[in-house]
Amino acid sequence: MEESNKVINEYDIIAIGVNPDNKTIKVHVPIEEEQRNELAYSLAQIAQKHGMEDYEVIVRAIRDGYPVAN
Repeated sequence: MEESNKVINEYDIIAIGVNPDNKTIKVHVPIEEEQRNELAYSLAQIAQKHGMEDYEVIVRAIRDGYPVAN
């Protein structure tokens, strides 16, 4: 879980949701976060390390004040 803490501290993350039914990991970040691809890659590596290699990582940028929907 050390990798997860590093990711949380390195990127501006609003919310993270994991849906085992459709095998997705959804991450919501502010629209100002410019490192979305790097964040998706980091989370995909962490998921793979924990046996979730078939999960898709989806990073969505949202504006401040918009509701987060998983």
